Amino acid sequence: MDASGCRLEVRESIYHFHPSFAPAGETFTVTYADSRLSVEARDSDIGALARRITVETGIVLALDSGVAGKVNAALNQLPIEDALRLLFESNGFRLARVDSGYYRITKPDGFLFIRYQDGKLSMDVRNADLKAVVDELARQTGYNFLVDTGLTLRVSGGFQNLALINGLTAFFEANGITLEQQLGVFRVKRLTNQNNIAVRLDENNLLDIDAYTAPLNVLLREVAARTEINLILYSSVNWLVNNIQLHGVTLEQALDLLMQGTSYSWRKIGETYVVADGINLRPDALDFVEVGIIFCKHLSAEVIFNALPPAQT
Repeated sequence: MDASGCRLEVRESIYHFHPSFAPAGETFTVTYADSRLSVEARDSDIGALARRITVETGIVLALDSGVAGKVNAALNQLPIEDALRLLFESNGFRLARVDSGYYRITKPDGFLFIRYQDGKLSMDVRNADLKAVVDELARQTGYNFLVDTGLTLRVSGGFQNLALINGLTAFFEANGITLEQQLGVFRVKRLTNQNNIAVRLDENNLLDIDAYTAPLNVLLREVAARTEINLILYSSVNWLVNNIQLHGVTLEQALDLLMQGTSYSWRKIGETYVVADGINLRPDALDFVEVGIIFCKHLSAEVIFNALPPAQT
């Protein structure tokens, strides 16, 4: 082989014979052994180089319509996926993994870097198409993402090594988008909530709530959407929250704190949370009635009767 200017490679009990030089007309060399790829290319046609890599590695590289141009590279024995990503992305193209052994090479679309490793997410995105970002997130995290119909925009933002939910929530909300997790699917939709309400759920199912001059019923609906609970609000729940900031609280702690200082109460009935007025109850809301003995001192009978809810007959 050496005397003939060739080399021998064994892959899965199959012997492959390769020229150790670039054939006439080619401005690149490609070698592949032990799942590591080496590429030397100088002003090489991207289509010809992709075809040669497919021949050498067995990995299919499909070029999108309109993908054309020259590439330059000097890669030496890199793991195959790292080598492919560095080769094409450093030359201004995007590599998208479709399936095992199958990749698409697409046109440049802003700048897009996403890494998900050991439960931590890093992103550096500049003027990239939302769908491209979501596709890459789905590929790396293994989660399903569903983008609402008609939601097309370009997004930007960056951070390093954040917990998955925290990073995703911060990135999308910074771009005017909200993210809801429903039945194992992340739903991406336009942010329609009032700017004065922010509710986040971390990976430990703890809530962060930041709201000011916000209707309590709107805030509770946002909490329910984030935590995926069943919620019933009675029409009397129309309090205005002036200013509240909670960090790292459970759902029920949040409900207790939101109701504090108001006439409202909450109950969990089966798998559903119900919020109603704890004083002016209608007959159909008697689940909120509690019976007990309260010992009072230094209060007149008139004050006590005025503090009691209206009698039900």
